[in-house]
Amino acid sequence: MLTQYRCWTFLRKDHLCDYATVSVCTLHTFFDWLLSHCQGKGGRRRRGTKYASSLGTYWKVYRLVYERAAGFKLDGKMNRSMHKVLRKLTKKHSLKKVGQDKACMYVEDLNLVLQTNLATTEKRYPHGRCRIQVQLYLQIAGFTVNRPQANYCS
Repeated sequence: MLTQYRCWTFLRKDHLCDYATVSVCTLHTFFDWLLSHCQGKGGRRRRGTKYASSLGTYWKVYRLVYERAAGFKLDGKMNRSMHKVLRKLTKKHSLKKVGQDKACMYVEDLNLVLQTNLATTEKRYPHGRCRIQVQLYLQIAGFTVNRPQANYCS
């Protein structure tokens, strides 16, 4: 991860490049540096990170790179701690938490989806049982979202 090496070189802490030294504190420092870093290659201005979801994506990519390089997964406790760190960094750097509104599916729409799933021959299932399982899951999901305590679409 080239960005990570630039971070530790900039902070004059080259010994933290090794995956054996990874801790929540070093990851906090790295992601804080990444978010506050405003110059890219050759001194060019960077666009910066504006959304909390982008920070979450950076974390997921870092985990994948770590797992491939180290040969084992990060500790679950560290993963949970990092989610707290990411929330703090989101607040510190005023990242937007805006997501797109999701379209509602009404009972009439669910009825059409269920009929199409049963009648269509375009979608092939490895076994007939799978088609019936999809029907069941869709119906259970429909019951779940249409319960009185669920938030309704406006």
